[in-house]
Amino acid sequence: MVAIFFSAATFANPQVRIYSDTGHLVPGIESETPSTSNADLKSIVSKQQDSDGHDESSQPKQPLDRQIKSIDAEILLLKAELSRKNGEPTHVKAYLDSLKAVDKSLLSPVMQLRIQRLEAYLQQTSSDKVEESDKLDYVFNPKEVVVLLPLTGDYAQIGRAIKKGLKEEFANVKLKFYDTEVFDSMLELWNLIKLSQPTFIIGPLRQGKAQVLNDFDTRIPTLLLNEVNSPKSYVRSISLNRDKHVRPLIQQLVEHQLKGISLIVDNTKASQDMLKAFQENWAQYSLAHPDDVKGFRISVQKFDKRMDSTVNHLVNANRSDIRKNWLQKNIKHKLYFNERSRQDLDVVISLVSQRQAIQVPPLLKFFHLGSVQHFWLPSELPTVKNFKKGIGFWRSTYALLPKYFANAVIQTIKSGEADDNQVGIFHAFGLLAAKVAESANDLSVQQSSSLGRVVLNERREPTLLPEEYWLNKGRISLIQLP
Repeated sequence: MVAIFFSAATFANPQVRIYSDTGHLVPGIESETPSTSNADLKSIVSKQQDSDGHDESSQPKQPLDRQIKSIDAEILLLKAELSRKNGEPTHVKAYLDSLKAVDKSLLSPVMQLRIQRLEAYLQQTSSDKVEESDKLDYVFNPKEVVVLLPLTGDYAQIGRAIKKGLKEEFANVKLKFYDTEVFDSMLELWNLIKLSQPTFIIGPLRQGKAQVLNDFDTRIPTLLLNEVNSPKSYVRSISLNRDKHVRPLIQQLVEHQLKGISLIVDNTKASQDMLKAFQENWAQYSLAHPDDVKGFRISVQKFDKRMDSTVNHLVNANRSDIRKNWLQKNIKHKLYFNERSRQDLDVVISLVSQRQAIQVPPLLKFFHLGSVQHFWLPSELPTVKNFKKGIGFWRSTYALLPKYFANAVIQTIKSGEADDNQVGIFHAFGLLAAKVAESANDLSVQQSSSLGRVVLNERREPTLLPEEYWLNKGRISLIQLP
């Protein structure tokens, strides 16, 4: 067991990599846990496991890697408890976030109970806390700029493309890059970078990490590269997330008085997230403009294995069929009739994939609802190649698409060659992020970019909006939005 504990201490304090402009590596710095060394933690782990009733002689021996992971989880939990003792709720939250990624089978019932106690502590402190950071402003200071990106692992190609764009736009600004993927937790990363006393932070890219950094209350002006909940007053964010694409759609529905609205969704997370974004934005708009949305009716239709049966239920054609069967049975005579579809529909919005959404307009026409407008807000973007293959099957659809995606489709149609240039997209995102970081407070309310329109809200928060395109019989045409 001594060897196991020694390995655990090593795993708990790995060497970390800092990517500077010269690309060299330096040793990591241990996270700051007051008055407790990792040797102390090993001893506490051993005692804690004994107190939990773990008797090696009576327990089946686990593989070495699982024993090490279990001890790593115990050390994270102890660090969280020590952070609570020292009155550092943001550190507690960071360690608990790291524990969420741990296999639940490694957590004993006693450990899970301790985690619940820490979560209750966080809820209590969050309700009692007064946000002094609301008084701080977002100000770009180029003296010491640090950038947090994934430079290794699954997102390395994206991170390197963004890094290249940032360095090109910030040609005269010294940037210090940190690889977020080589740290066990965001707290370890934060304990390291704060030693350099940064004056501005860009990143992280991944949403979970961005949320944790925001919750740390660093009091350092930051441009996050993903959306977060309850951003601090000194924090801005910009991302390629398409949840905000529902905003111009809602404005169109209200402007054109399309009051009978039905949304088609499926069970995928992407589709459900888009539905949630629509509902939240509709609620916000209704609160701000209550008179504008009077009389609007919104219904949600879940995808039912096949799109024909889904649209059948959406337009209530099945109900008229039920009434026909009942009448036919009572009069004992065969009837011939046309289904009577609902007449209160003005627009159908498909928050589903291309393969599903492409079937909706012909089915609406089949049910004698060809005048009902159809909008497609894709839950997930298809590849440029697949979109081009299916473009001839679209009928009378308004599609809200990112500008860079539509431009790639149009270029592919002209040249005949498909090029899903993800590197180019994220390189452009890096250029845009640098521009927004430097001058978010000075930008006009609306700016154009190669990725689309950038719009600032009342908090000067930037959002990338989609473009609207008309899809019909192989044509893709840009529609100018107001």
